[in-house]
Amino acid sequence: PNRGSINEPNLKGQAAAAFAEKIITHLDHALQSGQFQRLVLCAAPAMLGILRQRLTGPLKHALRADIAKDLTHLPLNDLPAHLSDVMVV
Repeated sequence: PNRGSINEPNLKGQAAAAFAEKIITHLDHALQSGQFQRLVLCAAPAMLGILRQRLTGPLKHALRADIAKDLTHLPLNDLPAHLSDVMVV
Protein backbone atom coordinates (compact mmCIF):
# COMPACT_ATOMS: atom_id res chain seq x y z
CA PRO A 1 0.00 0.00 0.00
CA ASN A 2 1.07 3.54 -0.72
CA ARG A 3 1.64 5.42 2.52
CA GLY A 4 2.42 8.74 0.90
CA SER A 5 4.32 10.98 3.27
CA ILE A 6 3.70 8.96 6.43
CA ASN A 7 7.04 8.22 8.07
CA GLU A 8 7.64 4.86 9.70
CA PRO A 9 8.78 5.24 13.27
CA ASN A 10 12.50 5.09 13.85
CA LEU A 11 12.33 2.02 16.08
CA LYS A 12 16.09 1.49 16.17
CA GLY A 13 16.65 5.10 17.22
CA GLN A 14 13.94 4.88 19.85
CA ALA A 15 15.46 1.70 21.26
CA ALA A 16 18.93 3.28 21.37
CA ALA A 17 17.55 6.35 23.16
CA ALA A 18 15.70 4.19 25.72
CA PHE A 19 18.84 2.11 26.33
CA ALA A 20 20.96 5.25 26.74
CA GLU A 21 18.45 6.60 29.26
CA LYS A 22 18.75 3.38 31.30
CA ILE A 23 22.55 3.61 31.21
CA ILE A 24 22.52 7.24 32.37
CA THR A 25 20.03 6.48 35.15
CA HIS A 26 22.19 3.59 36.35
CA LEU A 27 25.39 5.68 36.20
CA ASP A 28 23.74 8.59 37.99
CA HIS A 29 22.56 6.36 40.86
CA ALA A 30 25.96 4.65 41.07
CA LEU A 31 27.73 8.02 41.24
CA GLN A 32 25.33 9.32 43.90
CA SER A 33 25.87 6.21 46.02
CA GLY A 34 29.66 6.57 45.81
CA GLN A 35 30.36 3.56 43.60
CA PHE A 36 32.72 5.65 41.47
CA GLN A 37 34.16 9.17 41.35
CA ARG A 38 35.54 9.38 37.80
CA LEU A 39 33.92 8.24 34.58
CA VAL A 40 35.25 7.22 31.18
CA LEU A 41 32.59 6.55 28.54
CA CYS A 42 33.41 4.26 25.67
CA ALA A 43 30.75 3.54 23.06
CA ALA A 44 30.14 3.40 19.35
CA PRO A 45 30.00 6.95 17.96
CA ALA A 46 26.21 7.11 17.54
CA MET A 47 25.53 5.77 21.05
CA LEU A 48 28.20 8.01 22.57
CA GLY A 49 26.45 11.01 21.05
CA ILE A 50 23.15 9.97 22.62
CA LEU A 51 24.83 9.37 25.98
CA ARG A 52 26.56 12.77 25.88
CA GLN A 53 23.22 14.50 25.33
CA ARG A 54 21.74 12.81 28.41
CA LEU A 55 24.59 13.29 30.89
CA THR A 56 23.46 14.92 34.12
CA GLY A 57 25.48 17.72 35.70
CA PRO A 58 27.15 15.41 38.24
CA LEU A 59 28.04 12.89 35.52
CA LYS A 60 29.51 15.65 33.35
CA HIS A 61 31.65 16.68 36.32
CA ALA A 62 32.84 13.08 36.85
CA LEU A 63 33.53 12.52 33.14
CA ARG A 64 37.27 12.35 32.48
CA ALA A 65 37.20 11.14 28.88
CA ASP A 66 35.02 9.63 26.24
CA ILE A 67 36.04 7.33 23.45
CA ALA A 68 33.99 7.03 20.27
CA LYS A 69 34.85 3.43 19.44
CA ASP A 70 32.90 0.20 19.45
CA LEU A 71 35.13 -2.12 21.45
CA THR A 72 32.53 -4.83 22.04
CA HIS A 73 34.24 -7.20 19.61
CA LEU A 74 37.56 -7.14 21.48
CA PRO A 75 38.64 -9.80 23.97
CA LEU A 76 38.87 -8.45 27.53
CA ASN A 77 42.65 -8.91 27.51
CA ASP A 78 42.95 -6.43 24.62
CA LEU A 79 40.95 -3.63 26.27
CA PRO A 80 43.80 -2.11 28.34
CA ALA A 81 45.78 -1.32 25.20
CA HIS A 82 42.81 0.57 23.73
CA LEU A 83 42.18 2.50 26.95
CA SER A 84 45.76 3.31 27.92
CA ASP A 85 45.46 6.92 26.75
CA VAL A 86 42.72 7.68 29.29
CA MET A 87 43.36 5.25 32.13
CA VAL A 88 46.25 4.05 34.20
CA VAL A 89 46.36 0.32 33.48
